[in-house]
Amino acid sequence: MRRPTTISAALSHSKVISPPPSKVCRRAVELDPRLADAHNNLGNALRGMGELERAEAALRQAVALAPERSDLHANLGNVLFDLRRFQTSGDPSAPSD
Repeated sequence: MRRPTTISAALSHSKVISPPPSKVCRRAVELDPRLADAHNNLGNALRGMGELERAEAALRQAVALAPERSDLHANLGNVLFDLRRFQTSGDPSAPSD
């Protein structure tokens, strides 16, 4: 096998294994469960992995911690849309039936 000649080539050939984003985000939640961004990041990572129910729970926690943040409501709304949980009125951050 030919040795890489550039840094980017070396990085693409490296065997470095990083933890999955959801694991890193879970650790952030463990370190500071009051941090809305940690729950938001976890929710987004879980959504990306297709774990929508768990993503919803994480994003609901983010909204509960920082209800004034529209980005958190939008992320929760995206997961609810993915889950096909449509509401005609009311608070979208409230648990759906």
